[in-house]
Amino acid sequence: MHEMSGVALTSSEFAFLLATFSAPAVVGLDTAELFPTDASAQDAHFQRGREELEADDWLRPVPDAPGEFELDTGLLMLIAALADPTFVLATRLAAGEGDLRSVLHYLTDEGITELSLAEDGRYRIGSVEDQEALSKRLAGMLQLPGKARSGCIHLGRDVWEQVLRRIREGELDAAAERLKAAGGKG
Repeated sequence: MHEMSGVALTSSEFAFLLATFSAPAVVGLDTAELFPTDASAQDAHFQRGREELEADDWLRPVPDAPGEFELDTGLLMLIAALADPTFVLATRLAAGEGDLRSVLHYLTDEGITELSLAEDGRYRIGSVEDQEALSKRLAGMLQLPGKARSGCIHLGRDVWEQVLRRIREGELDAAAERLKAAGGKG
């Protein structure tokens, strides 16, 4: 069993898992390359993914149940978050001359999952401990100066949803007042 703080998956492994969850699309990610349009190419891609997951011990045969497999529970939770998030944060980072790199955070009631594409083409997926850890991680990625890092405010989910609703409804002054009233502690 793997320690589940993070994993790097090949495109075949990632595609197989997304197909298993009936998730041909992931918010913030171009999945076109993961799903070949030719049926035989797609089948071969998924088969390769399954074989790689088995070789890496993420997917294991169930003892005494021929033809049945179990997926590592930690990996299962990470992929489930990508397939059905409550909220997604997208961060674009400079990755060289004119290149941008995306880091995506998928928030669910169960936790926070981070997804990025590594230079070697693997999909890096991991869990972030909590909202405070996410704030610190984003501050580090964005290279915020120390003072800005400590200037974060923490809002409860209900306050955040109220503010978002007011923004969506065009009530910017009301949203600002709600933030001010919460004092970063709501």
